[in-house]
Amino acid sequence: MDSKEKAIKEFEDVFPILAEEFLDSIQSRSFSSEAVEWIKKNIFHNVPGGNRSISLFKGIVIWLVRYSKTIDGKVTEEELFKARILGWCVEWLQAFFLVADDIMDSSLTRRGNKCWYKMASAGIKNEIAFQKAKDILLPLGEYFQIQDDYLDCFGLPEIIGKIGTDIEDNKCSWCINKALLLATPEQRKILEENYGRKNPQNVAEVKKIYKKLEIEKEYKAYEEESFAHINGLISQLDESILKKDVFVTFANKIYKRNK
Repeated sequence: MDSKEKAIKEFEDVFPILAEEFLDSIQSRSFSSEAVEWIKKNIFHNVPGGNRSISLFKGIVIWLVRYSKTIDGKVTEEELFKARILGWCVEWLQAFFLVADDIMDSSLTRRGNKCWYKMASAGIKNEIAFQKAKDILLPLGEYFQIQDDYLDCFGLPEIIGKIGTDIEDNKCSWCINKALLLATPEQRKILEENYGRKNPQNVAEVKKIYKKLEIEKEYKAYEEESFAHINGLISQLDESILKKDVFVTFANKIYKRNK
């Protein structure tokens, strides 16, 4: 085995280790056995097989050789292992992009295999299952996006990790759309004059109108109504077609999140 083949094998040998660690983490979060098996099939189908990792790995090794903190400048086994992990992190992210790209392009194959979304193991076994999943996931996705819009305006920066800029960026968010529906002509004029401006004073004027219109209260009412609606749809599922646990986990994960 030459040095290149050895490097490839050593790199590929790290993937099962990372996959096992990831699956152990999933199991510790009380995911159903069916969900864990689905995730396992997903990652083993989509993540390995790329052609960019080895060159990336070599680049990282060069960086480690140059900046290694060891006295003799040699790369340690621990550093090599960490470099391989970084390479697989990029492959994992790339796999996500490729799965999404295949769906958008209606592709049939990827890396010589059937695209993940085309496989029965992707979770869609028949048209009824597909429609039932769609009926739940569309309102769940809408709820998640509206939640994002709300947090951008009302979330605490120290919790959400950023200072929201939807108002300054003139975003067509749920908050401004709700405000325009509720505003008086005078309030609407203030919103039109100040929304989408970068000046902090303009932002403050918009938030004053939000406060007067009780946009926070409106959102919380929407959240409860939406969550109840989604749970109602989940409760009606026939478990011989789709398992409720997966959807319940998703819904509970985002309900009343603050970041």
